[in-house]
Amino acid sequence: MANYVAGTVTEHGDIATARVAERFHLAGIASWSTHTTLHLKELSGHWFVEWSPGTINPALTSGTNFAVTTIWPPRAPILGSGGAPLTTQDPTVIIGVEGHYVTDRASLAVALSTAGASAQEVNDALNAAKANPMYFEPVFTVTKARYLQLKPTLYPIPGTVFQATSARAAITPGLSAHLVGSVGPITAQELRELGAPYNASSVVGQTGLEQIYESQLAGAPGATISVVGANGAIKATLATIQSLVKPSRRASSRRSKMQQSPPLQDNRGTPRSWQYARRLGRCSPQ
Repeated sequence: MANYVAGTVTEHGDIATARVAERFHLAGIASWSTHTTLHLKELSGHWFVEWSPGTINPALTSGTNFAVTTIWPPRAPILGSGGAPLTTQDPTVIIGVEGHYVTDRASLAVALSTAGASAQEVNDALNAAKANPMYFEPVFTVTKARYLQLKPTLYPIPGTVFQATSARAAITPGLSAHLVGSVGPITAQELRELGAPYNASSVVGQTGLEQIYESQLAGAPGATISVVGANGAIKATLATIQSLVKPSRRASSRRSKMQQSPPLQDNRGTPRSWQYARRLGRCSPQ
């Protein structure tokens, strides 16, 4: 969405220029204000804009367009008694499936269950993968160390897909299960519910306090507005909007609210185009 306010018009015979103030509204982030100049020409008593990409912004040229990159601040910590942090940042791997590559569902299900996924996690992911074969369907998340143990068994199986990430986790499994909760890649349903400024690459709270206080823990994102070429290369950066880190969340006073809040339903839909680059359709963390 954008608003335009006309400024001074300067005429020179049958040509003219008009200064225009532009205000672009970036959903869920902020607004960006800039200026441009319209070039006009009179023909048969009527004024026409001499259109070019630079009419929108002087930095735009043929074959380029605007690109907005959302920048999230570091997720705020969840604190316990005395301000002790209850979360840590660890390298993890999301183990998932993609229906397009599955050749033997039964063998794949057994392998995932043996690796530690629950029966429901396996069935939900495989059903979703069958319905949306070009989508990445996360099954479960493990530590980097655990992935390295599982890799020789899981990686060769057709249909398995892996995403390397640095995931936040509670400092103990008990805290994760009963209070702090977990974070993970946003699902299609969560994206519809949360809306802007979240996008396909966002990581959000999935359970516990991480889910209930998602907006406070995530903070307010900033963005960069750039001009990019047809190949995606950045030609110019026009503006940077700073992100905002919100205060930490103390866990001790939030137990009852966590228990009262229902979990989000997860349809486990993550488009293939949202994934990390991968070899032969799969990303294998080193």
